[in-house]
Amino acid sequence: MAQGAQIIWSKKALIGLAEAASFLADIVGEQKANAFQIDLVNHVAEQLSSFPDSAPPCHFPKLAAVGCRCLIYKKKYIVVYKVEPGLVRIFGVVGAHRNPRIVEGLV
Repeated sequence: MAQGAQIIWSKKALIGLAEAASFLADIVGEQKANAFQIDLVNHVAEQLSSFPDSAPPCHFPKLAAVGCRCLIYKKKYIVVYKVEPGLVRIFGVVGAHRNPRIVEGLV
């Protein structure tokens, strides 16, 4: 992978990732939940470090108003982030089924 934008994960994003994995562990087991976390982090790193503007602006008005983008991961998770010069700030990882107010409260 070519050197690209630096990826910065916020505390809320890391908590959201852990909550998603915990939810999955109850359904598919801890091993698959851990693999999910690794896959999501690798996907975000590969896509957004090289192509930070590849995801569309968020369709949540409050997030779009502050320049956030929403990367959809496997049609089930939303990765909310913002592009800044030389870096990408990840604000949250939220299940797509969650209440929109939770997503809008990330920033």
